[in-house]
Amino acid sequence: MQTNLRLDTAAPVSAPARISVQSRRHNDMRREAIRAHPELSTLSGADPRTALALPVLLAAHWGVAWLVSDSSVLVIGLTAFIVGQLIYHSAASLIHETCHKLIFRGPRAKLGLIWRWNSS
Repeated sequence: MQTNLRLDTAAPVSAPARISVQSRRHNDMRREAIRAHPELSTLSGADPRTALALPVLLAAHWGVAWLVSDSSVLVIGLTAFIVGQLIYHSAASLIHETCHKLIFRGPRAKLGLIWRWNSS
């Protein structure tokens, strides 16, 4: 197994050496797609409006749970399995995107609350 860490020196490893093969491949594919279709670049990048989607998703999740709360166990189970997992997956994907700084930009802006606490 190949590792990208250099153990023979205390000098920091440069950023490209820390990028995995899969990440490099992903970056190369993205660059090729943008080179072939320049209009794609308008669809990518950070968009702070996306942060509003997370509270909406969580409100929808709680709203659906409240709507089916008086239903049978079968309806609650199917709703949780179908609707609940769809909303949960969407929320987790949004949180994942914040880790890639695709919602907020800046050196400390991975999560809005952490950014707020660190800036005060």
